[in-house]
Amino acid sequence: MKKTLLILFALVGGVVASSATEVIVATDVNDGASLKIAAIKDAGGIDTDIVTFYFKDDSGTDHTGWGMGGFAKSSEWSTLDESFTGDGTSWTSSYTVARIKEVADTEVGIRIRLYNGAVITKIVVNATLTFAEPRTITYDGGGLIAASEFDGLADTDQIRFTYTVTGDLTGYENWGIGSIGSTDDPHSVKIADLPASALGDLTYTCYYADIKPALVATPDGILFKTWNFNSGQATATRKKVEILKSCVPVTFGDGKTLISYSPSSGIQLDVTDVDGLKAYVVSSVTKTSVELAETKGIRGSNLGFILEGTAGATYNIPVVDDALATGGNYLSGTGESTKTVGDNEDVYILSNGKFCLFTGATIPAHKAYLPASYVPAPDGARDLEIVIDGLSTGIKNIKVGSEDNIYYDLSGRRVLYPTKGLYIVNGKKVVIK
Repeated sequence: MKKTLLILFALVGGVVASSATEVIVATDVNDGASLKIAAIKDAGGIDTDIVTFYFKDDSGTDHTGWGMGGFAKSSEWSTLDESFTGDGTSWTSSYTVARIKEVADTEVGIRIRLYNGAVITKIVVNATLTFAEPRTITYDGGGLIAASEFDGLADTDQIRFTYTVTGDLTGYENWGIGSIGSTDDPHSVKIADLPASALGDLTYTCYYADIKPALVATPDGILFKTWNFNSGQATATRKKVEILKSCVPVTFGDGKTLISYSPSSGIQLDVTDVDGLKAYVVSSVTKTSVELAETKGIRGSNLGFILEGTAGATYNIPVVDDALATGGNYLSGTGESTKTVGDNEDVYILSNGKFCLFTGATIPAHKAYLPASYVPAPDGARDLEIVIDGLSTGIKNIKVGSEDNIYYDLSGRRVLYPTKGLYIVNGKKVVIK
């Protein structure tokens, strides 16, 4: 299996490296510590992303049959998920964000439970999202932010509130010194209290999805409210409000100007304003070629797309709530999971500027493939040329690599992991015993 994965990664190239961006959300975690759900979301983690716990144990404790620990609701000490396990002195355990949220007490988070000798060195989110440079929005003298300021935002876009705390907080460190919520009453439909945890500039960050309930209650907008304690003993003042657009970063491999891509479940993207990047669907299939049609929207569960850009470049594609329709598309996609293709299942995969026939393959996450059933039978070609605007990608100078030492079965299908049998390699018959 490992060999299959390595071969296929090498062939398809253009791996979407940033779909697995590692963001450290905590380090040097001890027994009883908490992991805030807000930290996962701020890192860009969505439900299908993976949270990984990195452990070490230098004490020599034998954890055989016991594991290292687990996690529980923040309000409990009994372990709910006892599966921090491993061999040796260091190892990892991984969970989806959805699993963490399932156990957590709403936004508060989870409590880390560790057994004797175990220490978590870091907690990492493999985050799908990244965020563009902030854009400042306006509010009036009373702190009202008009609903129009949020037009066109996706649920995963962040809103960051900055306020300044001055004076003496003694005795009030755990109090709120402001609120964000409904314009009628920030407390009746509250998004958040603004903590008075320190003096100076403080921030509170939420998602547009968190803003929606207040906008429904009072469609005019939301209120960014600050106040003071004891006639000015401690005072908060508004400083600014910013929007951070959520994006999915996509990286082209060296030498690759065409790559395949499949978004995570529930993610919709719009390439309209991404300079230098084009997205395509496969709109038609013949016995010898596939034709690509340009699309501005990337949407749909388990669908695949072809992206055209500059080799080695990274593009941040904005997330939207309602991407433009893609039209007919023959491509399937793996999304956030890998796909294992059975020995009797044939697929075409983008490789060196063509769609090449494979059998018995393992396709990485976030990649597209063409089911061979869509290619007219019975004499579908082993390789399918890609046609864009009436031109083959071969004419558009897509570099085609060497085919040395590639295995084909007697039906002309490319085989990634040959077992016992007769194959064609470099035009000659080869027997594997």
